[in-house]
Amino acid sequence: NVRADLIYVEGCHDEQCVAQELPMGWDSLVRYDGILFGDDYKWPGVKAAVHGFCEKESTCYLDKQLGSIRTWVIRKTKNRSMEH
Repeated sequence: NVRADLIYVEGCHDEQCVAQELPMGWDSLVRYDGILFGDDYKWPGVKAAVHGFCEKESTCYLDKQLGSIRTWVIRKTKNRSMEH
């Protein structure tokens, strides 16, 4: 039952493909308060998929303080009321 603190995703750039990649391992690989992040956030498909994932996934928090114009960062939280 090993869970990661930090996972970098380098993959496709279209919305459908990214939307399929994000849930892979979210429950089983990323620990609570762990981070999943990637680049190419300026690509419309990447940005839409990341936002869509966090809207659907109750444990997902898009951390805009850690992200940038090119990088997205999502944190796994137990409770959205605990978001930073």
